Amino acid sequence: MSKILINPKALYRLYGEASKAGTNSLKLFYVGLGKNAERDFYMQSLQNSNMLNLNDFTETDPNLFTTPSPETFNKMMKKLNILSESTVIMYNGISAAKAWFIMKYYGHPSTMILDGGIREWKRLDYPINTMKTPVDYTSAPVKTFTAKEPNTSMVIEYEEVLKKVGNDDVQIVDIRSPDQFASKEHNGLGHIPGAVNIHFADFYDRDGKMKDKEQLNELFSAAGLDKNKEVITYDHGGVTACIGYSALEELGFEGIRMYDGSWAEYSSKDETRES
Repeated sequence: MSKILINPKALYRLYGEASKAGTNSLKLFYVGLGKNAERDFYMQSLQNSNMLNLNDFTETDPNLFTTPSPETFNKMMKKLNILSESTVIMYNGISAAKAWFIMKYYGHPSTMILDGGIREWKRLDYPINTMKTPVDYTSAPVKTFTAKEPNTSMVIEYEEVLKKVGNDDVQIVDIRSPDQFASKEHNGLGHIPGAVNIHFADFYDRDGKMKDKEQLNELFSAAGLDKNKEVITYDHGGVTACIGYSALEELGFEGIRMYDGSWAEYSSKDETRES
């Protein structure tokens, strides 16, 4: 059983259990991105869900979507009324993985990603929020979850990445598209030397669900990844890199690290360009 992904059927059962128990321990969040996040949430969302804008849940310094400080994290926990005992479900494509990663980084014990997202939920004809309003999670004053000591082993910074380049015991995985990897997009500057390219879209089947473990294992094996070696994932800004992180963890890889600054930071350094 996955500790990262929850399928719609299992979530629907949790809905029923929470409703029967009369608790609000189940917290669902549409993870939006950018100025259209709120509009997109109101257009279609799961019942009893609320919106989490990734722009408010990350830092912009030194790069966009940097993993937040404990202060920013705790502020969002209070705003969303997330408790230690809350079961938190993130959904909505690539942004959900980043939100999951942040919750794991700060030690929340029960956060998962809805596999297949709202698309699979709707395909199974489960209820959609037709009220067009977010649920109010803040009706009762409670002690919300606060950041535990961050798991810094999950993240790697620029200076350390630079030292890892060329190390045979370290595998660097570029999650961007093949065109971006081959310097045809995103500044035309290339990729981190020695990186292999596995596009994040390849982690999913045609229904938008994460591929099963056998398929993922074939994908990673074809790229030459070794479970016994350290793996660094990166993309352009540290968002889809978290999809790679979650897929590797799902397969039991250890020593996975996400490069928070990713290509946006790396390509800005004059001494680190490969074209």
